[in-house]
Amino acid sequence: MCKLVKELTTSAANIMNAPDKEFIVFIKENEKENIGIAGQLLTDREIYRIRCLT
Repeated sequence: MCKLVKELTTSAANIMNAPDKEFIVFIKENEKENIGIAGQLLTDREIYRIRCLT
């Protein structure tokens, strides 16, 4: 994760033309039942995909 934070900070600083110290990176991991894509929960999408593959 350290590499991710460093690279996000460096990229943001370069894009915004600001020093690294001006950026704070928050990483929040979410459970699949709390994430939706195109109106469908990830847990539901996985169940559908498994049913289609079997």
